[in-house]
Amino acid sequence: MVEIGKSAAVQGQELAKLYGQRAEADSAPEVLSRQTAHNRPVSTGEGRAAVMVEISSEARERAEREEALATAKALYPELPAVREDVVAVVRQRLDAGFYETEAVKDALVERLLPLARRLEAGSR
Repeated sequence: MVEIGKSAAVQGQELAKLYGQRAEADSAPEVLSRQTAHNRPVSTGEGRAAVMVEISSEARERAEREEALATAKALYPELPAVREDVVAVVRQRLDAGFYETEAVKDALVERLLPLARRLEAGSR
C-alpha cells in the first residue's frame, strides 16, 4: 500500500472528490471489492477514505518497455565487441560474390532510396 502523506500535494479526501468517490470510510469495502491486477486501492492514511488508483494500459506498456530497455542496457556490456559468427557469414558471401548480384543491388536501392529522399527533403 502507498500512503499519501503531508508531502503529497493532494490528500486522499481531495482525490476521492476528484474521482467522484464517496469520501466516507464506509466506501472502502466497495472499493476493495472492485480491485483488479492493475486497479488497486491506495491507503490514504488513518481515518481517511480509500482511493482507487487505476493504471492505464499505456502506462503499463511504457513501464514494460522501460524495464526491457533497462535489462538490455544491463546486458550490453556482456556482449562481444565483434560477432564473429556474423562476420564469418559476410566474408563467405563476399567470397561467393553474393553482394554483386542484381537482386542484392536492387534490394539495397529499395532500402536506401526512402532514406535519401528524407535526407533531401530535410535539407531544403
